[in-house]
Amino acid sequence: MKKNTTSITTVEFVKNLTPESFGAQLPHLPGELPDAAKWWISRWEMYSKYFHEGDRGIEVGTAEGRNARFLLATAPAELALVDLWNTNPDYENYKIHKPEMIDTLVERMKLKGWDNIYTAVKSYFISNEEVQLYRGYSTEVSSQFAEEAYDWVYIDAAHDYEGAMADIIAYSSKIKPGGYIAGHNYSPTEASGVEVKEVVDLLFRELIYVDPLSTNWIAHKRDLDIPSHLKELWTIKNGGHG
Repeated sequence: MKKNTTSITTVEFVKNLTPESFGAQLPHLPGELPDAAKWWISRWEMYSKYFHEGDRGIEVGTAEGRNARFLLATAPAELALVDLWNTNPDYENYKIHKPEMIDTLVERMKLKGWDNIYTAVKSYFISNEEVQLYRGYSTEVSSQFAEEAYDWVYIDAAHDYEGAMADIIAYSSKIKPGGYIAGHNYSPTEASGVEVKEVVDLLFRELIYVDPLSTNWIAHKRDLDIPSHLKELWTIKNGGHG
């Protein structure tokens, strides 16, 4: 089986950034390819700085696997991909009560068919022995990971307040004391980011980096400070968010 053993430089990454490299999926992003490329390059620059060759990492919220390909390019020793690969009932609920939270990406994937997407992701990574897929609710799947065994987690699953809170708490205990907790959708203006930002600001004393272009964020685990009442409220064993 193929194993990715060498990370690549930003220059090499940019050279390879073409629609064909990502299954012709880049052009659906807002704007023409140059703008979309800047969006992805900005993500890569964060990953290549903080996620290192030989790390053990987790992505929560893999969807079509586009971002996972970037994470794999950092040459981790292990990359766990977690997703429900189905429509979360909570999402359907807040579609009704918070129509501004409707996610066009989720709607598009529903049309493609979740099983088809899962099969495509599994097929793409099948030759990468360091990649493992975990299908299920993210908080339930978290129990399969050892405590303080991973170098980083990247969270891009639920974008509502409760879901974002549950994922951060569930996976923070899986990260080594010197590791990183990161994610997407940290935005004070985008509907999909407002509640995520609120949760992140509540739980972390400070962030190392926030990218306004990609809305990525990253923090040291040591700067996580979960209020005691939330620790009790969000004891994650059999959660309902993913």
